[in-house]
Amino acid sequence: MDEPELVEATAVLTCGEYQQIYRFSMQLCPCSVETEKGLRREIQKKIRQQPLEKSKITLPSDIAGIPLQWKKTGNMDGAMLSILGIVVCFLLPYGQKLEEQKQQRKAKLDAASLLLHDLSNHFRKTKKRLSHVSGGTISVFGGRCNVYGGCQKDDGEL
Repeated sequence: MDEPELVEATAVLTCGEYQQIYRFSMQLCPCSVETEKGLRREIQKKIRQQPLEKSKITLPSDIAGIPLQWKKTGNMDGAMLSILGIVVCFLLPYGQKLEEQKQQRKAKLDAASLLLHDLSNHFRKTKKRLSHVSGGTISVFGGRCNVYGGCQKDDGEL
């Protein structure tokens, strides 16, 4: 629409069994190309006039004598991927270090558990061997144990 156009509108209002019809005229004016909405409408109109068989759309160089300049919008995917890659490069060694520390702690716990198991077995065997003794002390792991109970290290503590 290039020129103002007079149109008639009809509205039918109903409520239950009641109905009212309103008719009124209005004048539609085209948007000026000086407004953003009008400029967009003219660009769309020029694009729609192009043949549909083409795989590419040619953007208009001017609208109503107003020169237009087009540019590609920036795609930040590449930059974001690069930043993510850099962050991963810095965090990867830290994660590996944490995993190594975790494995070292597990190895220490396994060794301590095995030592405790061995000590427990050794203590049971020693206790079993000494169950027939009625009194006295024995030397176990650098300390002395009374057969009736109670142990003492050679330095006086336990």
